[in-house]
Amino acid sequence: MNSLKNRNKLLIAGQLLFILWLIVCGFLYAVDVIDEISAIEGLKYLIVLEFFYIVYSIFVLKIGYLNVYSLFIMTISLYNISLVFVCLFLNDNTLLFVNGFDLIIKYNNSTVIEYLSVILIFYQFIHLSALFVFDKKCKLKHGYEWTYDKKMEYNGMILFYLFLVPALIYYFNYFERLFLAGGYLNKYEMGVSTSDMNIFVRLSDDLMKLGFLLILASKCKIKRLIIPCVIYLVIHFSESILSGSRVYFISQSLFMLVYFSMRIKISMMKVSVVVLSFIIFAIFTGNLRTTTDYDYESATTKMTEGAIVEEVVESFLISQGTSLHIVGLTIYLLNKDVIEHSMCFLTYPFYNVSGYVKGQSADDYYYLSDRLAAKLIPVNFAEGAGLGSSIIAEFYIYGGILTVVIFSMIYGAIVCLLDLIKFKSNRFFLFFMILLPGLFYVGRANPLYPLLSTYKVFVMYYLLIGLGVMDKFRLSIKKIMLFLYK
Repeated sequence: MNSLKNRNKLLIAGQLLFILWLIVCGFLYAVDVIDEISAIEGLKYLIVLEFFYIVYSIFVLKIGYLNVYSLFIMTISLYNISLVFVCLFLNDNTLLFVNGFDLIIKYNNSTVIEYLSVILIFYQFIHLSALFVFDKKCKLKHGYEWTYDKKMEYNGMILFYLFLVPALIYYFNYFERLFLAGGYLNKYEMGVSTSDMNIFVRLSDDLMKLGFLLILASKCKIKRLIIPCVIYLVIHFSESILSGSRVYFISQSLFMLVYFSMRIKISMMKVSVVVLSFIIFAIFTGNLRTTTDYDYESATTKMTEGAIVEEVVESFLISQGTSLHIVGLTIYLLNKDVIEHSMCFLTYPFYNVSGYVKGQSADDYYYLSDRLAAKLIPVNFAEGAGLGSSIIAEFYIYGGILTVVIFSMIYGAIVCLLDLIKFKSNRFFLFFMILLPGLFYVGRANPLYPLLSTYKVFVMYYLLIGLGVMDKFRLSIKKIMLFLYK
């Protein structure tokens, strides 16, 4: 334990020296000792070096490759710095311009320097914060233990199977509409929506999900998880294929992988196979979404005819890594005074939903993804399309470099602390599991996404479990069974 603690202190010292080096480089650039081209190249190497320093820290501290923090960093990196790797090692110039929808923007060198610096600062301070929490972990001697909870399992089974059929009806209707729309390219133009469905059917999806999470959190026997897990993953697999949004299946699969790593030992070989499967799935879905009427043959042909490396780079790394340009576009528009820094981007999502509102001015949107889309692709935005977001861009829009530093440290601490105390009780573990899939998506979303995307599940938990409704329901069933067997 002392050895681990000493390693952690050395890693903290190394991270602080890394931050100091960035400050020195920034000063040299400000006084024109370092020119713009050299600054861009240097920042690329520093970002890659910081990434590998984080990987090294995870290895040295024996955190584990399926630890929440490890996967949190990896998913953010896929979305926000994979293009840096592509540009550095393949001599590509995709950092200099953004091209999508009807949007073609070329950044000047100072903008590229600014957004690369913001990305590097985010990584440095989120990892510094994590290292401080890991240092605290070395000192703690808590007795948290995850134990089997029979009542939680029973409540979960009731909710999952009771609402499974209406949930499947909901998904069937949704999938049918996606299929009839003809694929990803048409779903926005056709306005695919489920808002006109029966409210009971729409809510059944969340109730089934709550039941599923209760089953997981109860720590019941693994064999009792097989059917619910298969149903749950098949639903999200189908949703990703038909909607063209890979996040549904991959984020839920990562969440399941983390869960089972807490129950059984998963070898590195098995993890590698799963990651390879994710890459193949992402490439296939990415190719499929560029076709109309779900041309599976065309999507498969693209995979088999193209070189493997080219497919991975173009259809996976570049496709997934476009969130980097959200940081770039945010800074580009800030520098042109088209948008402004505001803490409203943090508070607004608490009481408003995201998406296009007819007649609303572009300046009245305080979801960053909506503001960028309203400013840059207004026609596509009105049809339901968007550019997405990035946790790094979100922190920067709040107030600049200072807010990136502050919120990066807060967010890193929260993620690691949640993981540290997840076994405090089965109920706390349930809340942890509810938030977990969203944490693997914040790299390209609002930092509040884990909470905003699951608030209905929390409300349902309070109404059904917290107020004792399920207990009364369970007792009623028991009385009925006793009566029948008399």
